[in-house]
Amino acid sequence: KMGAKQAKMLAVSGAFHTPYMAKASEGLSKALAEADVQMPSIKVYSNVTGKPYTSVDEIKTLLKRQLLEPVKWEQGTKDLITGGHSQYVEPGPGKQLKAMMRRIDQDAWNKVRRAALARRTHRRPRCALAFTTAAPARRTEPRALLCMC
Repeated sequence: KMGAKQAKMLAVSGAFHTPYMAKASEGLSKALAEADVQMPSIKVYSNVTGKPYTSVDEIKTLLKRQLLEPVKWEQGTKDLITGGHSQYVEPGPGKQLKAMMRRIDQDAWNKVRRAALARRTHRRPRCALAFTTAAPARRTEPRALLCMC
């Protein structure tokens, strides 16, 4: 009816990325005002814009909006691919992000690999792709992070 190929009901613990999170956004706003937020040493992409953060003020502003607005996963991924990032690591236990990558860019999908990170940590991250510009055979630190949380 609305042009979607497929729709699924998901079991989620909250109405994240919707206006129903407005009350939580107010609390987050207060916490961020008091927090000593600093610029990350690598590019970290905003879920709101699909672009890297450029200032601490922008980080605080967009994190508040992130609770209320849809995730711009595809835009962020395309920006990273266009920027020459050639290796992608899904650190969590699932394969959903790799499947999403397949729909965005087939060549990038071929380069996604599961990280050993999930086995080394007590709390396994479930929602991020780390991007590097290194050749796949080399182990390097991530150069950018796109988080879908």
